[in-house]
Amino acid sequence: MTGAPASHGCLYGVGLGPGDPELVTVKATKILGSVPVIASFAKKGAAGRAQGIFDRWVSKTCRRLSLIYPVTTELHF
Repeated sequence: MTGAPASHGCLYGVGLGPGDPELVTVKATKILGSVPVIASFAKKGAAGRAQGIFDRWVSKTCRRLSLIYPVTTELHF
């Protein structure tokens, strides 16, 4: 393999609870506030529920990636 040298990073899996922002753990909020990139599932054409929860802790410079594909059958808006 040639090209750029391999870089090392860390992948965190953070649960956002049952959908209530008040139930996210303190540890999860610290991780969300410190990462340079965050990825979450989203329906095509929408930000996704997770983003509505984690936006309060993620920095403005954090890159947000939407993982857009149907995990189940998509319902129309």
